[in-house]
Amino acid sequence: MEAHTLIADSFPSNVLGDFSFEGWMNGTPFGSFFFDSFTEMMDELKQESEDTGKKVVWRKETLTSEGPINIFTSIYRYSKHESVYVAVEATSEKIRIEGIIPSSSVYEKLDVKGNQAHYTRDDSSLFSASLTYQEVMWMEVHGNKTFVYKIMSDSPDITKEQLVQAAREL
Repeated sequence: MEAHTLIADSFPSNVLGDFSFEGWMNGTPFGSFFFDSFTEMMDELKQESEDTGKKVVWRKETLTSEGPINIFTSIYRYSKHESVYVAVEATSEKIRIEGIIPSSSVYEKLDVKGNQAHYTRDDSSLFSASLTYQEVMWMEVHGNKTFVYKIMSDSPDITKEQLVQAAREL
């Protein structure tokens, strides 16, 4: 049985009482992930910025493989404008996650089910139609697998407390 089927079977049919399961997807609906080549690409983009005089330069990269992490996301909706996404990233490799967030973002360390978790909220997100992106993220190791859990929302009215509650429901 594939890993995403095992993960899907363990997801609840609703979260926060009123958010019903709508579907799932491979990958994540927000943002991007950086792998080993990220530092090299950043150096190239900095050089391009200097060479062209542009303050903002960017590049869309397409991975040639799935990368070291398999991401599975369940989508829960309350209304057209209120959604919660529950993502599980599974890998058998030892991983370390580092993030970059704007200085205007909110960041807080939390505890979720005995695990150190991280809450972030950005109200100027490029990856969200509402401009709001927030998540609660933590890691767990089970046997030889590492799981990264993310409870995400692009709904401005969802609170940190609601995301933490959804995380504790898993």
